[in-house]
Amino acid sequence: MEVSIVEQHLTQTCEHIALEERYIVRQREIVAEIKERGGNSVEAGRSSLLSSTLRPCMSAS
Repeated sequence: MEVSIVEQHLTQTCEHIALEERYIVRQREIVAEIKERGGNSVEAGRSSLLSSTLRPCMSAS
């Protein structure tokens, strides 16, 4: 594999990781907001985990 292709893949991977990190930060904020309002933060966390697990499947279609 050519070096330029490997570099391109590495760049894409870094971009995907950065995007997922932003998703995780936002999900934690949402869970904290739900907890502050007296909601079920455990259930919110599960929903957040489920949505982040399904995101790659949904974007592939």
